[in-house]
Amino acid sequence: MLDRLIQQAIAQVLTPLYDPTFSDHPYGFRPNRSAHGAIEKMAKEGKFKGRKYHVVDCDLKAFLDTVDH
Repeated sequence: MLDRLIQQAIAQVLTPLYDPTFSDHPYGFRPNRSAHGAIEKMAKEGKFKGRKYHVVDCDLKAFLDTVDH
């Protein structure tokens, strides 16, 4: 539990410093962003133009817990 607490404390300090320097396009694991936000942005920018798209939102957490490191 202490390890997780330290990780969160570090993330809370570093995220506001580094997140603004990242590309504006990725929506995964970013503060205040989600798959729904990505779809809304695509719709506003006219990316769909009547075509059908598939959007995949997956959680790799369980997968990464089972990988033999």
